[in-house]
Amino acid sequence: MFIVVIGMGFVIYSYADLYQMYREKFSDKDSIYGTWVEQEVAPYMADKIVLGKKGVMKNGSLVATHFSFDGEIFEYTSGGVPMRFIMLNNKLSKMKFLTKHPYQPVYKLSGN
Repeated sequence: MFIVVIGMGFVIYSYADLYQMYREKFSDKDSIYGTWVEQEVAPYMADKIVLGKKGVMKNGSLVATHFSFDGEIFEYTSGGVPMRFIMLNNKLSKMKFLTKHPYQPVYKLSGN
């Protein structure tokens, strides 16, 4: 019985990993390229994140050369710290930074 449980755990883990790879492969990173501006803060304090083929730039500095997007979650690693954002609408024009802190900034794609 124990071997069956271990086997099922392995199958579920493998399926979840394959599903994640599938979602990332078939989601279009180009759809989130552009300048993302932090909302509901003073304009001079707003963070700006630029996504493009070169990677992720934040406030004019390159912070990551690789990022992933699975159609719902955008994430990258900067300084060994994972940064995760969730899209808030189907138009992919708003996203929220997922953090443990009470303030979870919302970003809007500039021009949308």
